[in-house]
Amino acid sequence: MFLFAAPLFAILLAAAWCLAEGFPEPFNSEKDADARPLPAAEAAATMDVPAGLHVGVFAAEPDVQNPIAMAWDSRGRLWVAENHTYAESSVKLDTRLRDRVLIFADRDGDGTADERKVFLDDLQQLTSVEVGLGGVWLLCPPRLLFVPDRNGDDVPDGPAKVVLDGFEVATESYHNFANGLRFGPDGWLYGRCGGSCPGRIGPPGTAVEQRVRLEGGIWRFSPRSGRFEVLCHGTTNPWGHDWNAFGDGFFINTVNGHLWQIIPGAHHPRNATLDPNPQAYELIDMHADHWHFDTGGGWQKSRDGVANDLGGGHAHSGMMIYLGDDWPEEYRGHLFTWNFHGRRANQELLEREGSGYVGHHGRDVFLARDPFFRGIELAYGPDGTVLAIDWSDTGECHERTGVHRTSGRIFRIAHGSDAKRPPQDLAGLSCVALAALATHKNEWYPRQARIILADRASRGSASDLPQAHETLRRLAASNDPVVACRAVLTLHASGGCDQTFLRGLLAHSDEHMRAWGVRLIGDDWPLDGVIGPATISPEASARVAAGCDAVATDLRKLATHDPSGLVRLAVASTLQRIPVDRRADLAAALMTRGEDADDHNLPLLVWYGLIPVVEADPRRAADVAVASRWPKTQRLIARRLASLIERHPEGMERLVAAIATTHDDIVQQNLLAGIADGLSGWRRAPKPTGWDALATRLGQGDATRAAVVRDLSAVFGDGRAIDEIRRLVLDDKAEAGLRLSALETIVRQGGDSVRSICLGLLGDQRFNVLAAEGLSRSDDGEVAQALVAAYGRFRAPYRPKLIGILASRRTFTAALLDAVAAGKIPRDAITAYDLRQIRSLGDSSLHARIERDWGGVTETTAEKLRRIDSLKESLGPAVLAAADTSHGRKLFDTSCGRCHKFFGEGESIGPDLTGGNRTNIDYLLENIVDPSGVVNRDYRMSIVALSDGRVLNGLVTARDDRTLTLVTPTDRHVIAAEDIDEVTVTQQSPMPEGMLDQLSPDAIRDLIGYLMQPAQVPLP
Repeated sequence: MFLFAAPLFAILLAAAWCLAEGFPEPFNSEKDADARPLPAAEAAATMDVPAGLHVGVFAAEPDVQNPIAMAWDSRGRLWVAENHTYAESSVKLDTRLRDRVLIFADRDGDGTADERKVFLDDLQQLTSVEVGLGGVWLLCPPRLLFVPDRNGDDVPDGPAKVVLDGFEVATESYHNFANGLRFGPDGWLYGRCGGSCPGRIGPPGTAVEQRVRLEGGIWRFSPRSGRFEVLCHGTTNPWGHDWNAFGDGFFINTVNGHLWQIIPGAHHPRNATLDPNPQAYELIDMHADHWHFDTGGGWQKSRDGVANDLGGGHAHSGMMIYLGDDWPEEYRGHLFTWNFHGRRANQELLEREGSGYVGHHGRDVFLARDPFFRGIELAYGPDGTVLAIDWSDTGECHERTGVHRTSGRIFRIAHGSDAKRPPQDLAGLSCVALAALATHKNEWYPRQARIILADRASRGSASDLPQAHETLRRLAASNDPVVACRAVLTLHASGGCDQTFLRGLLAHSDEHMRAWGVRLIGDDWPLDGVIGPATISPEASARVAAGCDAVATDLRKLATHDPSGLVRLAVASTLQRIPVDRRADLAAALMTRGEDADDHNLPLLVWYGLIPVVEADPRRAADVAVASRWPKTQRLIARRLASLIERHPEGMERLVAAIATTHDDIVQQNLLAGIADGLSGWRRAPKPTGWDALATRLGQGDATRAAVVRDLSAVFGDGRAIDEIRRLVLDDKAEAGLRLSALETIVRQGGDSVRSICLGLLGDQRFNVLAAEGLSRSDDGEVAQALVAAYGRFRAPYRPKLIGILASRRTFTAALLDAVAAGKIPRDAITAYDLRQIRSLGDSSLHARIERDWGGVTETTAEKLRRIDSLKESLGPAVLAAADTSHGRKLFDTSCGRCHKFFGEGESIGPDLTGGNRTNIDYLLENIVDPSGVVNRDYRMSIVALSDGRVLNGLVTARDDRTLTLVTPTDRHVIAAEDIDEVTVTQQSPMPEGMLDQLSPDAIRDLIGYLMQPAQVPLP
């Protein structure tokens, strides 16, 4: 629900590992210059809390300002991330300011900080901090940084290391990006990210195709192995997570639900957009049984106290499951999250139900009277009390009223007496003593001990670690399941588990221990990404397959016989970690459990694991569907098989045969319903063998079933009526995926209705890309204005495609240039390629506008030669030696990389540049300034005039008697031969001229310096 955005170049300044002189004084941009928060002590005193609890001030301004995140270290000190660079929407990132990391200590244990240190003060866009494993972890999107401090003297040992990059920030919804670093019970570093800030994550220099796609959700990173994976996908903007006493994870979110269980492999709903995986079909909804606002009125109307009776509103930030030892026992295990607009903490009562948990609404607590109160995070510490950070501002997370940077608070919520409890330095304990902390009532201690033991294990310097592992193994046999779980997880994090030990857990009497046995056995097997299975090396694939085969019998036994839904959930989640060709048997075993047919999680989670199976082995998938006792999964498998009828008809043949032979009416109905969904929106489809006989038999009797059969017979025969497909597209209550399929048919079919239907869908992010494609055939001024007006409604990755559509017609282009002139579309959204496309339309007035607004687009040969000579003179060896090649790589990725591969990254529209004569400055400048001077005949640009009036420019990559394939930097057009008026092959390169004209001298230096590098360089 929160935070920042920024240009990618301003993340960590060059000297980020040493304290900068003259830290910029934070200033307020709040519209109401006289607005002030209540004094910190008064704000604490007036907070309404349950009987027995009281609120004090741990720290406040000026010692802390704009606190955005916090973390504990093993000495009981609080590390706080201050963010000053976040700004109002017109600014987004104020680069005049910097962010910093502070350390607070309460040496005498009286509940008030008496020591403050600055660890780093030269950061920008800082969203999170975590401490452990020899240093400090920071999120400064788009990067995850590690700052070493091995000796723990609170002085960085050297510069920050970029561990991961690719956590990009949206230019519009810039509040939702990566945040929330926290070590999990399994030893991995966890984080969160909102859905409007999609990223491609990997270590610096990782090729695009090897990066992990992050489209919102919860992720984790293994400092030990360097692996990154997204655990669950979706929601709008998670901004808090924690684990219960058994290590089961939960997170909170804003707008479309507030409480979710962390289930690896799960897909969850998003706000106003579809899941990136079009085969996910249905999504696992939130795990609370209530909302904190009136969903009938919409989340936008839950502000200003309107939703106080329901919990305060739609936005949540920070989360804690209380497992400390200061508060009364009645709060133990309860989940608390700040309700941003309600200025309170919502209390959730977690209850085991089915395969997971459900959250019930407990009594709201900690109601703040200070109108500036903006709770961000809360966590219990070594003394069991809770510290809560307050951003201290007005307005909401979007900061439309400006930012009040000069205030910030850390409150302390305690119970009972004020007896002093000075913190203990756990780093001084032996490994055995640390292991024994698994029995401590306050979860803070075993969590910190786990981090320290994992660090010592990674360094191999602890002589008593084997003895500590023995202690943990004894504790793993405890009758107390909480202690046993803690011990097993600490063993795992510190390298004390082997597969034999973990397989032994599968027979444990406690469901949590068996579930962790399943999870940890597959902990280092790659998890499916949001689109499907990860690509791994043959060696890794063989290792995973061998590990899977070793426990296959154990997993199937648990799936078939284990009485715990939680254990079956762990097995279902592991389905996405095992090889695709081994999934069907395990899924089939799970789906024999009829008691799970209506479970909140299992039918969909198993489906997500089966998605790649359906295409890889349609016949086996059909058999699994027929045998399943879960109607929902049965329908989804049939739906996908039906959608593959043209490419893999054998799956549908198998289904039709099964429907014809089964005597189970419910199975028959489920399979027919799935087929109907899969072909919903289709006008025609190939008829499966045996359908006519089946239709004759099933067309009698049950009226509902007969109607489905008649509809499918139309699809398999003369075709479904186009009016019926139109009705589906316009049905707001129909499933979005079915509507999208119907829209594809409408657009493909053409006709008078395309215009009106697509105009009505331009504002809906679920359909607007396809709607814009449908409108691209209409040479209409009203359509042009509608496309331009919808620009801001398109997600950032799809905006270049919209610009490409707008540049394909004279009418559209005139509206596009008007919008740029009026500031409605950013000028830099128009690339040199787009300018060339516009010029090829042959309209002198448009050409004149380009000349006026962008400068000369054409040059004579003499002018080009002078340009080359001038550039060569300015790019001498000394200048190139000073090039920022990382910045050059970023420039390449955003321009050249759209057409060219370089060091394995980029697109293959133009030739691969890796092997070119790149060390020759003359070669580089001649090809960039005059790309059409010498053009390989395979890379000449073609101008394709279409019968509907469009003109497209690009590279023809395939052509036969029926179709022509034209590739542009933003799209791939497969055009029917009958729709083409003329194809003109030019002598020009698809690479546009003037690529360097819009760059500053330093940017040109950086780009040329990068192109001359012998090996890949990291991103900035």
